[in-house]
Amino acid sequence: MKKERKPKITTIILDVGGVQYFYDHMKAAKAMEKEIGIPAKKIFKALAEKASRNSFVAKAEFGSSEKEYWKQFSRELNIDPVNSKKMSRLWNKIFSPNTQMLELIKKLSKKYKIGLLSNMSQGHKKWLLSKGVAKPFKKNHIIWSCDINVRKPDKRIYTLALKKLGSKPNETIFVDDFPRNIKAAKKVGEYGIVYKNHKAFLKKLKKFGIEG
Repeated sequence: MKKERKPKITTIILDVGGVQYFYDHMKAAKAMEKEIGIPAKKIFKALAEKASRNSFVAKAEFGSSEKEYWKQFSRELNIDPVNSKKMSRLWNKIFSPNTQMLELIKKLSKKYKIGLLSNMSQGHKKWLLSKGVAKPFKKNHIIWSCDINVRKPDKRIYTLALKKLGSKPNETIFVDDFPRNIKAAKKVGEYGIVYKNHKAFLKKLKKFGIEG
């Protein structure tokens, strides 16, 4: 039986939340409950809801200012306007670094073109940048949805990333924690890996001839 030929991979593009940094919306919701007196479960729903273009999260990821998306948050919870700076600080509590992935990215950057592609709010972006998330990536190889008003799984954001990196889709792996975003990447011709845990991820990389 003829051995299956591994694709030639030149580029790896990675999401941030759920890949480079783990996140837990309930952690932030509990902190906000103490601040504004609204049940954490109700806050969690607002923080995680992405159904409509006018939802709090959608406004944040499509590039609204921190003041604007926290006004939307207040409207959804039917409360007086919240302090946007304080709430952004509490919202950032969702993140914790995936140290294994962050170290792996440094190694991969020596052999491959690497890109960052993330649906992200302005507040989260600023916090992540302060933690050094952009250091392994070239400036032009970083795409935040809040900067371009387009977010995954819109195919335009994938084609923009490929253009910025100067990469061909059939030589690119996209890594994300949401299957729908991987499905969209595959539609533009990229390979995709759904990130579940690091051990499984390394096994999938190996199938492409990439050692972790």
